[in-house]
Amino acid sequence: MVKTVASEGVGIADFRQALLNSAPDDFVNSPSIVGDLVGPGRNGRVGRAIDKEAPKGRLILPQVQAIRDSTG
Repeated sequence: MVKTVASEGVGIADFRQALLNSAPDDFVNSPSIVGDLVGPGRNGRVGRAIDKEAPKGRLILPQVQAIRDSTG
């Protein structure tokens, strides 16, 4: 059990660590999607497919994951 008082900022770091400790390893350390395709200091290009169901201007999760992987 982790005691927190959010309004005072007490126990927040402990709560975060307890959440990380309870999460499955593959959730916390998810495998890279495109991180191994473009080396450090190299340029790459990511195309963006249009998803009619996504709100205008919003990226879908795989697009966000690819961008995060490629920016290190």
